[in-house]
Amino acid sequence: MATIEKRTYTDSGLCDLIKDFLAHFKDKDGSYKYVNAIDQAIQYTIPTVIISPKDFLESELESGIEINDLMYSNCKRFLIALNRAVEEIFQTKAGKKIPIDIQIDSVSDESSVIQALSKKQIGKLTTVKGMIVYKSDIFNKCKKAVYKCDAFHPTVIEFGIGDSENKLPLICDNANCKNRNFVIDAESSEWETYRNIAIKSDEDFSFSNDELTISLSGQLTEAVEAGDRIFVTGVVYVKNKPKSNIFKNEVHCLYIRKLDDIDLNITSDDEEVFRNMICETDFYQKMINSIAPQILGYEEIKESLLLQLIRSPTRLKPDNTTSRGWFNIGLWGDAGVAKTAMAEHINANYPKTQIISSRGATDVGLTLGIDKDSSGNSVLRAGAFVLNRGHGIVILDEFPRLNPEVVDGIMTTIESGFASIAKAGFQANQRADSSLLATGNAYGEDWNDGMNLKDNLNVSTPLLSRFDYHWIIKDISTKQRDSDVADAIMFGVEHDESFKPYSSSLLVKYFKFVRQFEPELTDEVAQYLKSSYVQLRSHDKAKENGISPRHLNTLIRTTLAISRLYQRKYAVVEDAENAITLMKKNLDQRGISVSEANTYTIRQFNRCIDIIKEASSMGIALDDVFDKLQTSGSKEQIDQCVLDLGKEKELRHNKKWRNVVSKLRRSMVINIISEKPMILSFKHEKRF
Repeated sequence: MATIEKRTYTDSGLCDLIKDFLAHFKDKDGSYKYVNAIDQAIQYTIPTVIISPKDFLESELESGIEINDLMYSNCKRFLIALNRAVEEIFQTKAGKKIPIDIQIDSVSDESSVIQALSKKQIGKLTTVKGMIVYKSDIFNKCKKAVYKCDAFHPTVIEFGIGDSENKLPLICDNANCKNRNFVIDAESSEWETYRNIAIKSDEDFSFSNDELTISLSGQLTEAVEAGDRIFVTGVVYVKNKPKSNIFKNEVHCLYIRKLDDIDLNITSDDEEVFRNMICETDFYQKMINSIAPQILGYEEIKESLLLQLIRSPTRLKPDNTTSRGWFNIGLWGDAGVAKTAMAEHINANYPKTQIISSRGATDVGLTLGIDKDSSGNSVLRAGAFVLNRGHGIVILDEFPRLNPEVVDGIMTTIESGFASIAKAGFQANQRADSSLLATGNAYGEDWNDGMNLKDNLNVSTPLLSRFDYHWIIKDISTKQRDSDVADAIMFGVEHDESFKPYSSSLLVKYFKFVRQFEPELTDEVAQYLKSSYVQLRSHDKAKENGISPRHLNTLIRTTLAISRLYQRKYAVVEDAENAITLMKKNLDQRGISVSEANTYTIRQFNRCIDIIKEASSMGIALDDVFDKLQTSGSKEQIDQCVLDLGKEKELRHNKKWRNVVSKLRRSMVINIISEKPMILSFKHEKRF
C-alpha cells in the first residue's frame, strides 16, 4: 500500500497553511468559526482569539492533520507560525498592526502535575489541572528588546518561550560598528505584563508538596485567584533557579479556564431522581443517617454536619451587608467518643475538605502568607481557608491546642470569610469562606460539668461565639450502650431498609444540585424565629454561655439550609421548627432551655411524648399513638388533633403526621424498638 509522503514547509509556507485553515474551517452548524470569531474580536482594544486543537482533527480539511502533527512534534515552531498567521489576518482587516491575545484551548495530551514536572514533557504542549496555591505580583516582561550601543545603533533581540531575559547582544549589528556596550531602549522595546502562579494537584493538594509554576501573560494575569481550580494549556519549558545549577519545569500558559468547585456533571436523569427524593417518606432522616453511617447514634451532630455540607444561601441584610451562609461547628468532650472519626468521614468522602492538626497549624498555613517563587519574587501563598473556599470545610483537630497567634489570625476569617495580609510592600484580601469543623478534648482532659464551655476548653468567648453549634459529647457508660457500640465496631451499623443511607457519591451530586436554590424567609417564618430568639436571650444562663444575636443568625442559617435541602423557594414553618429543635438539643447540653412555638407539630409532638411515656417499657405501636391522640384526653385536645392532623394515619398520605413522626425520631428521649411495625418507647438514658 502506498504511503503518504510527509510534506515539509518553510516558515512562510506554514503560516499560509494555518491562515488557509482558519479561513475555511466550518463548525458543525456549517458556520465559518474562525472567520466569525475574528470579525467579532476585532472591535476590542486587544482582540482575543481562542484556537481549539480538536478542530484540526475534526476538520475535513487535509491541512488540519498536518497542523495537528506539527503542533505536537514542534510546538514552538507551530506557535510562532500561528501568531504570525493571526497577526497578518488582523493586520489585513484593520489596516494596521494591532496587539492580539491568542489562546489555545485544551489539548488531547493531558498531564498530571507530577507528569508535567518530568523531563519527558519538556518542550511539549500539554494541558494540566490543579488548584492555585500562590500567585505573584504583576511584572513587565520583555517580548522584543531594542538595545543601543554607544553609537546609538539599534540591535533587536526577540524572546521566545523560556528564554532568559538576561540575554544580551554580543556585538553591534551595524557592520561598521563593533561596539560591545549596550543600553536597553525601553520605549522602543515591546513589553507585556506577566505573573507567576503555582498549582498543586486538586486531588491531593493537602498532602503533596509538588508544585508546578505557571507563567501568565497579558490578559490572563487577571483571570484567576489563589484557591481557584483551573485547567491550563501551555508549553513546558525548563528554568534554572537563581544562582543555581538546578532546573525545574515551568509552563508558559496559553489558555486558562476556571473549574467548578465540584467537577461533576449532573444530567437531566439525575435531576429527576433528586426531585423525587424529597417525596420519600423519611427523606430527612435518611439524609441524616447518610452522614458517618458507620458511627452509631449522634443524629443531632450528624444533622448539623449535613447542613454544614449544604450551606445556607448568603443573605443580604437591609443595610446591604451580608450574613454568612457557612456553618462553624465544634465537637468537644471526652476522648474516644468518635469526634475525630466523624471529622475523618467528612474529609474522606466530600470534596474540598482538609484536615489539619492544630498543634502544627500556623496562621500563615491557614489564611495567607508571603513566600518566594522560583525566580525569587515575592508571592502570595494561600492557606487552607483560601484553598477550600466556596463549599469546602477546614477541619482543625485538637482545636483547643491552637497557638494564641493562630487564634488571632483566624478569628476574623471564620466570621467574615476573608483572609487579609498587610506587610511592607504587600497587601492582599482574599476570599476565604470555608466552613470550620473543630474537634477537641477538654483542656483538662476530662469534661467538667461544673464548668462552662469557655473554661472547659480554655478558649476565649469571642472565638467560641463564632461557632454555630457546640456539641459536647461525654463518655456515658451503660450496659446497653456499650453493647451497641461494640456491635457497631465489630459488625457495622445496621439500618432498616426504609432508612438505608444514601451513598456519599450520590450526596456529593445532590449537594451540588441543591446549592442552586436560594430560599428566602417568609414573614411568618421570620416572626417564629424572632420569638424563639427573644425567649432564648431571656434565659438566666444566656450571658454566661455566650448567647448573642449570632444565635439568631444561626437559626436563620439552619432554617434556610433545611429549605435548600428540600429544594424550596421559600422557607416554611416546618423548616424553622426543625431548626429550633436542633438548637434546643444543642443548648440543652448547657442547661439552656428554648421554648418552641405553639404550632401543630409541637402540640402533637408533646402529646405523643406523654402517651409514649405512659406506655409500658415494651413500647407502643405508632398506629396506637395516633389512635390515642384522636380518642384520649380532653375534648378540646381531641378536636385540636383532628384539626391539626386530620384522621388519616398512613404516613405516606398524611404529611403533617409525617412531620410529627420525623420529630419523634430525632428526639433524645424516644427509643425506636422496631421499624416495621414502628414501636416506640420512652428512654431515660442521657445522650451526652
